[in-house]
Amino acid sequence: MRTSTFSHALLGFTLLCMTQGVLAHRVNVFAWTQGDVLHTESKFSGGTRVHFGTIRVEDLKTHDTLLEGKTNEKGEFSTTIPTGFDRTHGLKVTIDAGEGHQSTWTVLPEDLTAMPVVTGKAIPAKPQTSTLKRPAGVTLSEADLEAIDARVAARVAAEVAPIKRDLAQLATPAITLKDIVGGLGWILGLFGVGALVSRKKGPSA
Repeated sequence: MRTSTFSHALLGFTLLCMTQGVLAHRVNVFAWTQGDVLHTESKFSGGTRVHFGTIRVEDLKTHDTLLEGKTNEKGEFSTTIPTGFDRTHGLKVTIDAGEGHQSTWTVLPEDLTAMPVVTGKAIPAKPQTSTLKRPAGVTLSEADLEAIDARVAARVAAEVAPIKRDLAQLATPAITLKDIVGGLGWILGLFGVGALVSRKKGPSA
């Protein structure tokens, strides 16, 4: 009887360790935009970065693959959003970390507003009327004002990008309730199998 109890305890401990390992290797990908650049960051639930994983960027509406690339040693991959892509479709970003570890992230159309879309082609944004006023006594051309607008927009995008990244990471918790319940289900199920096998063998002499 003691041997059976010890075996069950050992089995439970082993399964718990296995479940922890599975949860720690769940992969997440986060994506955000900074102007015309799409940034991605991929990591496992335990915090380990995905080294040289495959990133695939697709048109969210048509499911066409726009480009593929590899994450660096920091789990990062950045690329310019392809010219000609219809930004009203949105993007789907997929990380393939190998051994069946995959995850996706959706970039909504409203996050792809750095450049307007005209007849299906992206063209550089050009404000119709500058929002900046000419200081008294200073003469600035429309080209000067548009250049200032562009620099301000680029600066704002650079400041907002880290916030987008942090919000993206917060949107996907490291370990979800579904993961925990699933892991416990495996443990309880295998415990039941172990108990059934022990009953068939009968009590130890």
